[in-house]
Amino acid sequence: MPKSPISTPACRHPDEYGLLAAVLANPADDLPKLVYADWLDERADPRGQFVRQWLEWRKTGGKLPKPPTGAVKAWRSLLGYDLDRALASRDEAPKWAGKIRGAVKPALDVKTKRVKADKLIPVGVSKVGGCPDLPAGTDWPTNDDNQMAFLGQWNLDEVAASPASAGLPRSGLLSFFIDLQPYLDDVYDEPPPGLVLYTPDADGLTRLKMPKDLPKECRLKPCRVTFTERGTAPGIDTVALKQAGVKREAEQDEYGEFFSDVLEDGVVPVKGPHQLLGNYQPIQEDPVQYKKEKDWLLLSQFNRDTACGLEVGDGGAFYFFVRREHLAAAKFDSVFMDLQMC
Repeated sequence: MPKSPISTPACRHPDEYGLLAAVLANPADDLPKLVYADWLDERADPRGQFVRQWLEWRKTGGKLPKPPTGAVKAWRSLLGYDLDRALASRDEAPKWAGKIRGAVKPALDVKTKRVKADKLIPVGVSKVGGCPDLPAGTDWPTNDDNQMAFLGQWNLDEVAASPASAGLPRSGLLSFFIDLQPYLDDVYDEPPPGLVLYTPDADGLTRLKMPKDLPKECRLKPCRVTFTERGTAPGIDTVALKQAGVKREAEQDEYGEFFSDVLEDGVVPVKGPHQLLGNYQPIQEDPVQYKKEKDWLLLSQFNRDTACGLEVGDGGAFYFFVRREHLAAAKFDSVFMDLQMC
């Protein structure tokens, strides 16, 4: 397995992954947390006692316990402690607090760093921009004769060490493309088509050559990436928020103010311009609300990124969504993409 580019990972012990993944899969259930706390206690890890104190605080209130040394930011954020820290700053806990705690989803933020040449990035690793790594003989993807822009690729072996990636296949490569020509020509009625290719085996790949006629706006600069684990709360006015049980307009408005304050204050900081999995925050309307099926999940989100040269107006994002059942079956041919701008 390649060296993981995950910075300050949440898991400290080699066999911690499964227990933490169980906690993240059931954020509303305290039992997995207590099992996890027992397991930490058996290893003389002070985080076990902290988890119990924290859960007791949720029931009785009082002063929020402080995490021990070794409880890194990623771990605290994934478990929802940082969200509770923001809630504790309020004069009174809102009625929707428990609903939001149960709707926290793990994610991986993606930070980029430009390199001078694409060849400096090994074939098959996670990256943004440059040229894609695909099986030999693969043609550069097109849409209606337009050469598609390559956004980036995630090596799933690299992120497999994080429990935030538990819903993804454990190996392989996900490659993201978009037809930017309608966007560049300003002639689109619907979001420009996006494409996700899944290569189950990331070995034996070759780096495609960039087509000579590819517009310069579609030639993103090559960037190395690092991943940061984070817990994400439901976005404002999203299907996920309603599914969490926050349906009354007054509660939604109150939560919207709280959510904006949390982001502005940096309580739940975003570590990079792009995101893998987790909850999403629409810039405009939630694109999922118009879908007949309501089990769409965010697969990946690409925002404006000066490092690679990705421009999305004055500010915006490309959202790639996948059906829950398709993600479980490693099927990515029905992914839909939405473009939103400020």
